[in-house]
Amino acid sequence: MRVQAIPARLRTKAGGKWLRGNTITLLENGEAFFPALLEAIDAAQQEILLQTYIFATDATGLRVIDALTNAKGVDFSTLVNDLFRKDIELIEMTQ
Repeated sequence: MRVQAIPARLRTKAGGKWLRGNTITLLENGEAFFPALLEAIDAAQQEILLQTYIFATDATGLRVIDALTNAKGVDFSTLVNDLFRKDIELIEMTQ
């Protein structure tokens, strides 16, 4: 996988450069993605930046919300690009 551009927020976090020793894992479906996401949220120590195209408030989505709101001492922000859904729900999460 080749990365064309690194978002400014990520460049700032990495000091403007990629750090050696990091890896990227492609998770191709929900069966692989959601357990890895919940594990990463649980392991977070400082900050969680979650960006997703679609977010549903089904059983899986509610588990993600619970994990985020139960992450103690961790700041989090989310960006959901769900522009074309007609039944979009607004979820307010504070920490």
